[in-house]
Amino acid sequence: MTNPFPGMNPYLEDVSRWAGVHQRFITYLADALNEQLPENYIADVEERLYIEKPENVRRLLVPDVVVTQTALRETSQTAIALADPHLKIRLEAAPFREPFIQILHLHGEAHTVVTLIELLSPSNKTPNSEGRTLYLNKQKELLYSTTSLIEIDLLHWGEHTVAVPRSALASEPEWDYIVSLHRGCSDPYEFECWLVPLERRLPRIAVPLAGDDPDVVVDLQAVLNRVYAEGRYSRIVDYRKAPPVALSEGKRAWVEGWLKEQGLR
Repeated sequence: MTNPFPGMNPYLEDVSRWAGVHQRFITYLADALNEQLPENYIADVEERLYIEKPENVRRLLVPDVVVTQTALRETSQTAIALADPHLKIRLEAAPFREPFIQILHLHGEAHTVVTLIELLSPSNKTPNSEGRTLYLNKQKELLYSTTSLIEIDLLHWGEHTVAVPRSALASEPEWDYIVSLHRGCSDPYEFECWLVPLERRLPRIAVPLAGDDPDVVVDLQAVLNRVYAEGRYSRIVDYRKAPPVALSEGKRAWVEGWLKEQGLR
């Protein structure tokens, strides 16, 4: 079964399955880019690894490792008061891996990173998390570099994270998802944005290359549809349930009506 939504599927925003969606989206986006890039470019998938604090692991709703032990009540012939049996619990910090894409410009044996493409994760959007701190530090560094930065946010969940401030978008019509492009060597306060309501398809976006080489255009909707099909999400998503994200009353009504039209309600 193909993706039943015309654009982003809000059921894929479930944080319990986002890691798989994220991995596939980055992989298939790199594939789509490599089909179009000139011979002296390559879209390479890299990975960021960090350790998240236990309290943030729990906030992200990712299953964490817990070690428990029941204390035994000992018998004694003396009149010593004993505490009731209890559990010892240790919350383990969890490693997180976030893939992202680097567009490399190849020249001889050397190469230069010309564009970085990020798909935001729940950790990037969680206040006070290690993932958010690392991401925002990298984001700031890139805004003052020669490397272009593309940020793709397909999550209702969490804090506003893309570099362009939400206040700068206040006058725009209602939107649910955003793609932000900052071109390397340009004004750090200048962006190109694609704002996407839930009811519309994801955009075809421009991906900058080096120098005077023309942008490459990639269709994010085609990438998402491939994620849905090859991930076999139609077998595990229960469309009889409400979406796993907070939506306005109007958006919830639209989702329910759309699923009825598709015969899924």
